[in-house]
Amino acid sequence: MLDSLRAFATTWVAKVFLGLLIIGLAGFGISNVFLNPGTATIARVGAQEISALDFRRDFQDQLAVIASRTGQSLTTEQAIAQGVPGGVLAGLAAEATLNELADRYGVGIADSRIAQSIQDDPSFVSSLGNFDRGLFRQVVVSSGFTEEDFLQDRANTLRRQQVAQALFGGLKAPKAVGRLTRRYQEDTRIIDFFTVDNTSISEIGTPNDSTLATYLDENAFSYMTVENRTARIMVLTPEIVARTLSATDEQVAAEYERIGETLIVPETRTIELLSLPADLADRFSLVVSTGARLEALAADLGITGNYSDLGAVTRPEIADQTLAEAAFSASEGEITIIEVAVGQMAVQVSAINPGGSQTLEQASELIRQRLTLAEARSEVVDLLDQVEELRAGATKVDVIARRFSLPMTEVVIDTTGRAIEQVTDLPEAAYLRTLQAIFTSSVDGLTPSVPISATTTVWFDVLSIEPARPQTLDEARQALTTAWIAEQADIAKKARADELLALIGDGMTLADAAERIDRVAQASTPFTRRGSALIPAAVAAAAFDGSEGYSGSAATPEGDYVVFKVAQVIPAPAGENEEGFDNAVDAALLQTVYAQFIVANQADMGYRTNNQAIQQMLSTLTAFGGGGVPPHIDQPGDHP
Repeated sequence: MLDSLRAFATTWVAKVFLGLLIIGLAGFGISNVFLNPGTATIARVGAQEISALDFRRDFQDQLAVIASRTGQSLTTEQAIAQGVPGGVLAGLAAEATLNELADRYGVGIADSRIAQSIQDDPSFVSSLGNFDRGLFRQVVVSSGFTEEDFLQDRANTLRRQQVAQALFGGLKAPKAVGRLTRRYQEDTRIIDFFTVDNTSISEIGTPNDSTLATYLDENAFSYMTVENRTARIMVLTPEIVARTLSATDEQVAAEYERIGETLIVPETRTIELLSLPADLADRFSLVVSTGARLEALAADLGITGNYSDLGAVTRPEIADQTLAEAAFSASEGEITIIEVAVGQMAVQVSAINPGGSQTLEQASELIRQRLTLAEARSEVVDLLDQVEELRAGATKVDVIARRFSLPMTEVVIDTTGRAIEQVTDLPEAAYLRTLQAIFTSSVDGLTPSVPISATTTVWFDVLSIEPARPQTLDEARQALTTAWIAEQADIAKKARADELLALIGDGMTLADAAERIDRVAQASTPFTRRGSALIPAAVAAAAFDGSEGYSGSAATPEGDYVVFKVAQVIPAPAGENEEGFDNAVDAALLQTVYAQFIVANQADMGYRTNNQAIQQMLSTLTAFGGGGVPPHIDQPGDHP
């Protein structure tokens, strides 16, 4: 039969039939199967393809960078929220753009240049300082490349650098830009100032109901109740099921017989410490022979503040190896003197628990818990199926909870999540997902289960919904009163500051203006646009709006107003940090020009993405990072 089919497939009749079939399928809207690049290509710039493998490899590289920098890896959801996929794709697209330019202009790289680049790469140098071909192969494979692909990738990198060097190698900002940037960042000013605060204005009286009602109408959106939902919530975990199970004494004894030798209690020692001041070290050595407790000796010497009791600890719990060695080599009651960074320390072991194998009596509770938990893990899957079957039949959560002896909590929750912690056995990590499910459900609706992890599932019924609504005057009275008084005080303080500023503008000195509100003007220390410990950033920014003699006012974070006059403008000293600013400006210019160049060329070449392929790739990744930067012209080992 198969031979007949193969024979038929080679005839012209079969080929015509297959062609008609393809045309027919295309007519039904699935022509993308034949026309689109498919999931192997996630983007295209001109004739350059960006493969899913490249995308995944860059994610893994970025994951390593993020892990080394922050100490933790990103989940897929976290990476998407931080824009990592777009950053990685932008970097790959920039590389593809330069590759396309290199192709169009016929830029090539000699094999000898590629070989020299690899031999000079420190990633492939052995401990003896020579190129190590075995190490080279190991790094290439671990990076997800074949050797041929790696050589091509290195060739493309060198070609991109040639293009970048030709385009941007001599790009530098004018010296004047560096000087202006340095002046902007490093110029300082001194101001004379005083502060208008609540003591500078008349007392704000308590508003009447009419005033509060008007204020509530004008700010109704700020005085809304939050939506409340009453829900019954049930959690299922192996630990919950284990609480409904029991193990017999015979089962415990049999399990102890099987694993008892592995149930080891580590040795613990009760350790006391006493830091010895240098002037008391000799005196302490005279009294240590009395055999007294370290705490009593500290009292006799009058240095009780230097005494501490670590309690019963195991050796791994002591981070200082010198202390651990002294404590766990001494006999009970013995006092040992050790050298520490700040002098000497007396160490006494007041009690020793040698540890060893646990007896059946000691281990029985632990074994009982292990047995019931093991049984629960085997039962929880079947129980999960039974609960889901009952839920499919619209059985309420409370009925299921009673039937299977599972904990169920009825709780009133608002949109802030308040009271969710009252739900029995709900892990804190599950709060957000559970809240999202509850607040997207309806009363008496058939709500699906909320899978939290492989072993934790949540079900709930929404009993009632109290929508958010505008608060009444009585409900919002206290908050309204506080807000109205604060607002009126701010208005009064700003009016007083403006009044005094106008007097200064008419020729009154700052000191005389300050006396109007019983203040004494004071001089600041020099500060930059960023402000200082004394001058808030908002005040500093306002002070830089004018030159010497300029007066103004600005609000502080505390809600007061600073009235000031610029007493002195101090230019940044010539020559200081000049090279650093020039380099920073050159780098910023390069970044800007490079980004605009890439975008313009992508528009000209055509930049297309396969979003479906990208989403499929993202769904396979559990943690990754990303980002794109322009080429480092002077570093031949880097990717643009």
